[in-house]
Amino acid sequence: MKIKIIINSPFVEVNNGWAYRYVNLLKGLMQYFSLIIFIPGSIEKLKQQLTEATIYGFENSLPQKPVFNKIKLISSFIHPQKEKIYLPGYKYYPGYEDFISQKNVAADVAIYFGLDSMIYYGQNDKTPVIFCDFCDSAARDLANQIKAKKRNPLLVFVDLAYLKRIKRRFVSPQVKVIGITDTDCAFIKKSLPHNPLITVPNGIQNPSINIDLKLKYESDNLIFVGSLNYIPNMDSIRFIVEEIWPEISARFRKLRLMIVGRNPGQAVTGLCAHDPRILLHANVESVYGFLGKSKLFLCPMFLGGGLKNKVLEAMISYTPVITNKEGAIGIPLINREHGWIAESKEDFLK
Repeated sequence: MKIKIIINSPFVEVNNGWAYRYVNLLKGLMQYFSLIIFIPGSIEKLKQQLTEATIYGFENSLPQKPVFNKIKLISSFIHPQKEKIYLPGYKYYPGYEDFISQKNVAADVAIYFGLDSMIYYGQNDKTPVIFCDFCDSAARDLANQIKAKKRNPLLVFVDLAYLKRIKRRFVSPQVKVIGITDTDCAFIKKSLPHNPLITVPNGIQNPSINIDLKLKYESDNLIFVGSLNYIPNMDSIRFIVEEIWPEISARFRKLRLMIVGRNPGQAVTGLCAHDPRILLHANVESVYGFLGKSKLFLCPMFLGGGLKNKVLEAMISYTPVITNKEGAIGIPLINREHGWIAESKEDFLK
């Protein structure tokens, strides 16, 4: 069987949950099927990950960035055009769809990674069976913004209506949609009630690390790990540093807080700069060495969607987790057995 894969953005490295997800899904599929992969940009680094796959790179591709204004948004809502979609994170590469068509690849199944990939490049696909892996639900993230009081609810409702309009306009009912958790699929179902939905959760590989549990639990380290330029993680770090840490650090003078991950911006570095007991470890090779010497993993999540790989990484490294219901979605985390579920500042401090 031949499977055609359409990826929506250049591959740099496995440096976030999204890249980790699709690379590992493709590694699994490659054991059984022939893969023909299309991706904007260079294929060199992806080829190192997927050595047996046929990969076509759309070179010299620059994303088109539509200039936003209210009139264009209203026009796009009334008469949606795929080249003029105003959704955060959506990048359209002019000529990429023609590049895919010109290769004339015959396949039994097509898999599109990302809703924007399906919208921008899948309209003329005649493959008998088509999947679209949404990974997580943008609608769930928008709903969380209202719940966390991060934006004006009226503006979020407009975004939700626009997102639903775009999905229904460009995603055929025949497309089989993959969500990362049952919760994400429930949000997707509201926009695409007639599409078949499948839940395919994330997983992580066993890191095969040796952990001295006695030293670990006697340590004075609390930890948060994640992509440090991802807005939901930045919000989580702000909550830890501003709401939780001042009282914890005053009570327990020996404790240290480690913030570990890739690509911290000015906001994160600024949060970590005012206390010498807050240690920022940026762009590390692996988080497991830091998890292996931490007493607790703090993970208050209020934004975003999907399944939190960081929680799985903590659990596999025997690090007790303190998170909230949002952080535990899709994970069989049992309160007071694998960690604790806390919903407020006061609960976290207990």
